[in-house]
Amino acid sequence: MAWLFLSALNLDYVEIWQPRPWQAWVAFALCPTGFFLVLAGLFSRNPFSISFRKGREPDAIVALTRHPVLWGFLCWSVGHIPPNGDLRSLLLFGGFALFSAGGLFMLEKRARRTFGPTWPSASLQTSVFPFAAVMRGANRLRIDMPMAATLLCTVLLLVWLLGGGHAVLLGADPFLFLRA
Repeated sequence: MAWLFLSALNLDYVEIWQPRPWQAWVAFALCPTGFFLVLAGLFSRNPFSISFRKGREPDAIVALTRHPVLWGFLCWSVGHIPPNGDLRSLLLFGGFALFSAGGLFMLEKRARRTFGPTWPSASLQTSVFPFAAVMRGANRLRIDMPMAATLLCTVLLLVWLLGGGHAVLLGADPFLFLRA
């Protein structure tokens, strides 16, 4: 991924639309959500999807969605498109968004195959779409240790990124449009 970002940063800037201050708010709304979902998905047990931890009993994140990592990358990538307005950003973040959206279908198919005949009962308390299982009353939101640790990590990451880390790492200040 680092190579991909470095390559994109070395491309010429070709403006597609003029970025506006309101567009930065799209990133401020979607990117923290994306960070949380990616981290919670990776550090929680999730037999349905991508996770660093294996186990048949899912952790609390599965009540939110079966595929938090892909939804997180989707939120993060879509959040970066409006405030950038250039071709390289559209290709980079749009590519990530399409990859994440397509991955949802692939992982869902794989989970159904993995669970086999137990799929209907195993998937009853979760959903592909965020909050759908909670809204239909099939599950309730709760916080377990992986989600609490993820929340803390997300806050620390955001403080670092917004406190200058994003500018140092990628050469772009997230507050630039808000100051204009």
